Amino acid sequence: MTRTALIMAGGRGDRMARSGVAEPKPLVPVAGVTLLEWNLRLLIGSGIDRVVVSVAERDARVRQFVADRLGPIGERAGVAVDELVEEPPLGNIGPAGLLAGSVDSLLVVYADNLTGVDLCQIYDDHLADDVDLTLAAHREAFAMPFGELTVDVAHPDRLVAYTEKPTHVLLVSSAVMVLGPRALERAGAEVPLGISQLAQALVDEGGQVRLWSHDAPWVDVNDRAAIERAEALVAHHPDLFPTPDELDTIDLTRADLTRADLTRADLTSGDLALELEPYPAVRS
Repeated sequence: MTRTALIMAGGRGDRMARSGVAEPKPLVPVAGVTLLEWNLRLLIGSGIDRVVVSVAERDARVRQFVADRLGPIGERAGVAVDELVEEPPLGNIGPAGLLAGSVDSLLVVYADNLTGVDLCQIYDDHLADDVDLTLAAHREAFAMPFGELTVDVAHPDRLVAYTEKPTHVLLVSSAVMVLGPRALERAGAEVPLGISQLAQALVDEGGQVRLWSHDAPWVDVNDRAAIERAEALVAHHPDLFPTPDELDTIDLTRADLTRADLTRADLTSGDLALELEPYPAVRS
């Protein structure tokens, strides 16, 4: 069975641009390596056979990078790297539908995320569970910038508790997922579609959507401040994210680059924990 993954790299990156970063978001460097290349290398290490990169037709620089940089990396590793051009834009999961009928299951990651999620395991578990959609999920701390008021349900004008700037921990999507045939077909209408819309549609239609919980490091790189957090994440997990010099010396072959090579020694050990304030886009 050929294992196929899709890297979503067609987003406009408006928040990134507003924060003063001129580079297209997939080409933003983190520790000397672009976000797009990090994702490709992690997919190669997970045993993927084919990687499809979804790009916007207008993004000439990203498309050139896929051809000139990612293609040779894939070729060296024995992994096919193909371009999927979005025209018009199809939302953050719609492009997956263009692969319906050509693959049975599809692993999807996003170029603006860096994560230590075990991509091989989530793929295997999706196949074993025989579900329509598997969504990676983790708990994220959100620091409220305001005082929170709790009221009596029966008397909404009566204060029960006043908590100054609390932190809430919520279950959130990690933006890593595996789509089965039903999800791929549902996404294949060639109209803009978001992953939240797809997941809800499957649930409403009686489909099987499984949450795959993890505690792996994760960061959503969507602005200049998030780049700094991503740099810190990479620095704290060198086993998972080798330095640029180390990447140049790694022989990207199936025999030499396996998931075991990329897996961190202990993601939950105290000495590896990032000393960061709670933030909605960072998991250490």
